[in-house]
Amino acid sequence: MVVDHKECEDFERMGTRRQTKAGSRQEVQQLMRVFAATYAHEMDSVANQLGLTRTQAVLLGEAGEPGSIRELAARIGCDPSNLTGVVQRLGERELIVVEPDPSDRRIKRVALSKAGAEMVRQLNRGGSSLFAAIDDASPDELAVISTVLHRALSEK
Repeated sequence: MVVDHKECEDFERMGTRRQTKAGSRQEVQQLMRVFAATYAHEMDSVANQLGLTRTQAVLLGEAGEPGSIRELAARIGCDPSNLTGVVQRLGERELIVVEPDPSDRRIKRVALSKAGAEMVRQLNRGGSSLFAAIDDASPDELAVISTVLHRALSEK
């Protein structure tokens, strides 16, 4: 296949590292893509070491703020039917507590057990440079990261 180099926007820069302005929108977007992919890989690795799937790890982290299965599903961006088996397996491992809602017994409320809270601490410790960078961030840096991530996630 012959490529028309005039059609290749970055032909002149092929084989060289793209130079983007530090802090530019383009740089931040690329850093976010790389961060997301790396974080997902690291999170999967840590979850796997602890005998969890990614969904189980995410649900455990979210169950630190108790809620119904429907509420938890909305917070992690999935259909409640996808959490039924996940909740069951985490309950069997005694990582979460599932109880009927006092105001409507048809609704199941999910919260972390003590063992689940410890598992979340282990997940958060991770073991990679990404986790260490978060641990080493100053309170001001964490506040900025938190603000930007909340803004981005609230617009999904």
